[in-house]
Amino acid sequence: MKKILNLLFFLATALLYAQLEDFTVTATKVRDVECPNAGSISWEVSGDTTGVMIYTVIDSQGKKVLSTDELQTSNLPAGDFRVVATQTSGQYTKQATSNVVHLDNKYIPLDITNIYAQPAYCDNGVIYVDATGTGELKYSYRKEGETSWTETNTTGEFAGLSVGTYEILVVDGCGASRTDIAVVSKGRSRWGVSTPRYEVIDCEKVVINNYFRGIIPYPYTVTITAKNPKTGQTETFGLNEDGELIVPYWVANEGYSITIKDNCGKTETKTIGKPNNVYNISQFQTGSCGNPYLNISPPYSFNKTFKVVEFTKAPSGFNPQKLNDDHGKFLNSHTYGKADGVPVGDYEFIIEDQCGVQTTQSITITQYDVVRDFKVETNFTSLCNARAEALVVSARVGSAYQIGTVKITAAPESFVEKYGALPYTVPEEYFGVSGYSGVRRMQLPVDLEMDKTESFSIEVTPECGGDFTHQRTIEVTNEPLTIPDPPTIEDYCGAVIVRGNAEIQKYSPEMGWGWDHGNGFKEGNYKPINRDYVFREPGKYRAIDTRIYYPLINGVYYQDRCPPTPLEEFTIGEGNLKFINAYAFPCEDGEHTLAIAAEGTGLQYALVSGQNNDATLLTEYQDSPYFTGLPGGTYFIRIKDSCGNFITEKKEITQLSPPEIEVSGSCEDGKSNFHLQISALDFLQFKWYKYKDAQGNLIENPQIISTESFIDIVDFKPEDAGTYKVEISSDDATACVESSEVIIFSPDAATNPKAGTGKTVEINYDGSQQSLINLFDYLEGSYESFGTWEEVGSIKSYMQEGNYFDITWAGNGTYQFRYTVNAVCGGGSDSTVVTIHLNKLCYKEPKTDGTKRPTLAGITALERAGTLSGDNWPMVRQSGWVALEANKKGFVLNRLSTAQINAIANPQAGMMVYDTDEKCMKIYDGTGWKCLTKQTCPN
Repeated sequence: MKKILNLLFFLATALLYAQLEDFTVTATKVRDVECPNAGSISWEVSGDTTGVMIYTVIDSQGKKVLSTDELQTSNLPAGDFRVVATQTSGQYTKQATSNVVHLDNKYIPLDITNIYAQPAYCDNGVIYVDATGTGELKYSYRKEGETSWTETNTTGEFAGLSVGTYEILVVDGCGASRTDIAVVSKGRSRWGVSTPRYEVIDCEKVVINNYFRGIIPYPYTVTITAKNPKTGQTETFGLNEDGELIVPYWVANEGYSITIKDNCGKTETKTIGKPNNVYNISQFQTGSCGNPYLNISPPYSFNKTFKVVEFTKAPSGFNPQKLNDDHGKFLNSHTYGKADGVPVGDYEFIIEDQCGVQTTQSITITQYDVVRDFKVETNFTSLCNARAEALVVSARVGSAYQIGTVKITAAPESFVEKYGALPYTVPEEYFGVSGYSGVRRMQLPVDLEMDKTESFSIEVTPECGGDFTHQRTIEVTNEPLTIPDPPTIEDYCGAVIVRGNAEIQKYSPEMGWGWDHGNGFKEGNYKPINRDYVFREPGKYRAIDTRIYYPLINGVYYQDRCPPTPLEEFTIGEGNLKFINAYAFPCEDGEHTLAIAAEGTGLQYALVSGQNNDATLLTEYQDSPYFTGLPGGTYFIRIKDSCGNFITEKKEITQLSPPEIEVSGSCEDGKSNFHLQISALDFLQFKWYKYKDAQGNLIENPQIISTESFIDIVDFKPEDAGTYKVEISSDDATACVESSEVIIFSPDAATNPKAGTGKTVEINYDGSQQSLINLFDYLEGSYESFGTWEEVGSIKSYMQEGNYFDITWAGNGTYQFRYTVNAVCGGGSDSTVVTIHLNKLCYKEPKTDGTKRPTLAGITALERAGTLSGDNWPMVRQSGWVALEANKKGFVLNRLSTAQINAIANPQAGMMVYDTDEKCMKIYDGTGWKCLTKQTCPN
């Protein structure tokens, strides 16, 4: 029997180590990327797969994304992916690569696009939040100083708010969050009932408008009460569904009572009497010097069409048909003599409105004072140094008359010295047309002493001629331009609140300071604000003081601006919360300290149960960026900033390495410089040494070069060669942060670097050793350690990152890694290859808690159980729960199909079955049924 058993063992071993057959892998898309890193693909294998299968998903660059022994993964970003299947049986390894599977990015990044805060008049402010993102968006708010979110909804609208600053939180369907702020200001609720205006719809209905003045808190109610002249009954009317106040025509004609109640409870009532039906009759300027024209409009309170039936009284020479082509027609307005004016004198005429009501109106037309709209003032010029750098004469905007000639009849001595004897008629070269208003303008530079009052007498005649003259004497005091105080600027959770009046510019690296008003960024533009305003877009900003002056160019006074005076700058950062990396420091007891490198303001850290927004906190939030006493396993790290934003990262702690020294070099004027850096871990302590010379000899009592996270070697020389080391530690006594990283430079490292000689080694891995192998440990001779590693060879593990090779998922086989180092100055380069033969077998005896214990239960087909036989069986079998033994009989597990296994109603961790479809023994691990295929130690 023993010989038969030996023969069977030999045959089984021979079959196990036989040459592997070809197989294929076909990958299929399961789900596009609808949430970050949530794309999913699956794959199936065809052909002979009797060995151990490990699957590595690689991206379009051939870099490993993840490894697994399952046939699906659900943690992929958008992009192109392939599956590399590695089958291992004994010392034989075979690989197959799948087709390319493309995952589209269907995730819409969460973004708060707009926030509007309606002022609060009586604790009734409203905040409206607009956002874009994936899935159903949930909105919350809390007032500054509060710790919990007050309300959550899906509309983004929050009402009934008091004055103050509010934090806004938006969470998308993937659990991503964004915060922002809104400022609810105090509303100015000063209003009253005013005399309404009416717009006639027909002769039965009118619309009542302009029934209140000022700013009224919305929503409000309006009640009209009036007595119907036909029935004698009191009737009431209010706003319709469209917010219009429409009443019968008789209400406006007979009078009524109007009551308005605002949203704060304030109520006002006013009695409106019968309209006086007096039309607006006015005279206005014409281009003809001093001659006015006649304009007739409806009564202020009634907007209706009308016609002039006849003029019953008018000055001699007045002909209405010639002066108004629309005379006798129903219109909203009538004008007579718009071009050349109408005769001066008394007018009386009959008007009939669209509803047949006739009234008699009158007006007395007088000659217009042409020069009454002329103005004399001072302004600054392009010098922009003082208030009175020029005398300015022009007509007011809207005047029909323009200035003609300007004469200075009295002026200080400095004026006479500059321009000559008085009176001085200003030459035409100082006149132009305003490019903004079209008004003719005279601007005459003057030289006045600072802080001294001077007197000017000026005589202006109109351009239209006539006997009109405008004379004016002004007192001028020249003063320096004053610079206002800067506005109040407050940082607030990735945004900035600017309080008060200000002019704001943003900086563009290509175009300088300016602003984009929706038609492109333009240098010199600015955004004026006159209330609390929140700036959110990242960038560099400044508040400025700017003045307008008017240069004369080809007869036109264009508006230009003096060089702005900067008042204060502020910056809004880009991407306040950012995960950088995670590092694991192994401890002596087999546990780890997990350190997190991140960027943001007021960061706190916690471990949670999963990736989603509602994941359970496994630890309370802490200020410390590292966690101690963690056993190996997968952890979800949540990082939260002071604004409530958070991100969650999934990390397998045994696959994390300690931080590495990053080396960058530069060549300037033939001089080589090296920068050595440990990035983003400034919360740890560092000590940099040069502890070996160029020959590898230890330096006695090496001096600390730096305690910063970096050192610089400037103008590298042969005497700078050697081995540099940084010791990393923590001031937290509970953290086992004790790490030491080295970097090596030979004397000619900058110009003729060496890669050393790669070794060929055999590693027998039984699961008890460190799974991260430092490839530098397999270089011989002199080498620089600032080069790059690349996996080469026909069979790749896809488990190499930097100078580390993770053998956790690598199967038995031979792996090769090329190390290349390039010169900083010049084109020198060197490379070598490290070859690793990896054997993954189990040599360990089983253990439970570190102490060997006897197995206390067993079933045997042999007659030797217990202590009486002298074999002490099964106690002699160490560290087992149950021992099964036979020499002629087999032990058979339940044989079930995959469907039958999945249908087991209440599986318990530790249950074992044999899957007849997948042809493997499976164990239930508490989360699912897993094949036992990996040929390493089962602990």
